[in-house]
Amino acid sequence: MQPIELSHLRLDSTLADLPHHDFTVPPDILGRTVAEELEQRPTVPGVIVQNGEEVLGVFSRRQFLERVGRPYGVEIYLNRPISVMIKNLAPTYLAFLSTQTVQNAAEAALHRSQGLLDDPVVVLFPDGRLRLLHSYVLILAQSHLLNLLTNLEKNRRQLAESLERIGRELATSRSLDKLTKRILKELDKVMPHERALVMLQEEEDLYPIAMRGFPEQMTLNDVRIRIRPTADDVFRRIVDTQEAIALADVTQDPEWQFTDKLPLNHSWLGVPLTIQGRVIGMISVTRPPTNAFTADDVMLTRAFASQAAVAIENARLNDEIDSFNTQLEQMVVQRTAELNRAYAILERLDKTKSDFINVSAHELRTPITVIRGYAQMLAGNQQLQADSTAPMLLDGILTGIQRLHQVVNNMLDVAKIDANTLQVVREELFLRPLIEKIAAPYEHDLIQRRLTLDLSELPHMPPLAADPDLLTKLFEGLLVNAIKYTPDGGQVYIRGRVLPDSNTAEIAIQDTGIGIAPENHTLIFEKFFQMGELALHSSGRTKFKGGGAGLGLAIAKGIVEAHGGRLWVESVGYDETTLPGSTFFIHLPYPN
Repeated sequence: MQPIELSHLRLDSTLADLPHHDFTVPPDILGRTVAEELEQRPTVPGVIVQNGEEVLGVFSRRQFLERVGRPYGVEIYLNRPISVMIKNLAPTYLAFLSTQTVQNAAEAALHRSQGLLDDPVVVLFPDGRLRLLHSYVLILAQSHLLNLLTNLEKNRRQLAESLERIGRELATSRSLDKLTKRILKELDKVMPHERALVMLQEEEDLYPIAMRGFPEQMTLNDVRIRIRPTADDVFRRIVDTQEAIALADVTQDPEWQFTDKLPLNHSWLGVPLTIQGRVIGMISVTRPPTNAFTADDVMLTRAFASQAAVAIENARLNDEIDSFNTQLEQMVVQRTAELNRAYAILERLDKTKSDFINVSAHELRTPITVIRGYAQMLAGNQQLQADSTAPMLLDGILTGIQRLHQVVNNMLDVAKIDANTLQVVREELFLRPLIEKIAAPYEHDLIQRRLTLDLSELPHMPPLAADPDLLTKLFEGLLVNAIKYTPDGGQVYIRGRVLPDSNTAEIAIQDTGIGIAPENHTLIFEKFFQMGELALHSSGRTKFKGGGAGLGLAIAKGIVEAHGGRLWVESVGYDETTLPGSTFFIHLPYPN
């Protein structure tokens, strides 16, 4: 018996895929004729006796030859029609459709009685043809499929183990290069091959990131692949359809892109790497012979590729994150250095500014004192008093000197606040009498600008332990600020209360002025920050929107904090039309 070729069989192969024989005779043929035919065709497993479309019986080769070989066989069977043997023996047979799977047919054949195990099987094809199939061929085919199934299970276990190893590799390695090399190594265990590539897609190119089985002199750039726009390009089809493609022989593909100096492998398998419905790359595998990849190879590689794609995408994202983190760290280091340099410059500038304020204030005090002294001497001069314009001029000089003296004192206060040397001389102090005393000199300014100062909600509160000179500067500065930024005809309210459940006095100075933008609520307490117009800087302390040196609120904040208190402003915004106003809150603690 010649060897049976079964390598083409798959797990879902049917009886039509097995070698079968055509030997059908009518019932009136002589037994001798059948015997002679069987002798001439040693591979035929038996004979089908058929009358029209009716199958009368089936004899196996062994059964027929045994009967005609007996002493009476020649007389009874050889020289008479085969219908006589059918009548005497009434042979049974096992029949299947050609679409029956090999596995199911083999199981049914093995369940026959012991004496019938080697009887051939009848196969019925869709066109009505009847064919004979050796039982032992069916059993061999079943054995082959069991081996395939065993190997498939083995490959599946190897696939699961490989995917598990890749998962562990991903957990321990953030390197895309290291991961892709591991992927190719594990793929070879699951589906042995000659050469393999892991490629990622970049626009219309597939660029390799890992290779296995290639000549040592070849680099990744040597096997870069262009995805052509033609529909026949195999790489274009894989990208567009997201399906694996196996070529039995690449030399038969007119669009195949051959690589110089690379030994020819006829069989090729390309499997896409997909993430969330998009192709990120491809696994390319080759084997030397033609038609070397089976459906199982494709299935295993697809399963492998689906997990490998996730690992590759994660590793690629990790690489991008690492690169971004490195860039970010470099930027942080660079920005930190720049900020440190900027802070150093600002500190030097602030110190220079503080030094300038301190030095300027001290240097200005002497000439101011001298000018004031001479002005007072001129005011007492009898000859000048005879001049009607002299008193007015001298009053102007003294007023200017007084204002300049206040500016110098403010500069000195700021210098002390910056140096934390502002001295607080505490004594018992009642707030309402102090505020009334501060407001009295501004009665003329209030009348001139038609402003109303309302102290009706400022009660007599328990006395504080505070520095009267410093609190005078505090409340005078805040009152002047309210007057300055309230248009003519507006109101200024000063309210006070002792906070419940708190050992604190609260004073609120509210105006109906132009308000303060929220982004400036903190900045207004910084030195030299002022919102007045430069053109109005010399127009008087209570002129609407009149500017100043930008020190008043910085001093006020420093005085409050020196007393252990807190100062802040609340205002919905800046608007010279709707006049939202502002409220400055001062919290001053009572002594324990």
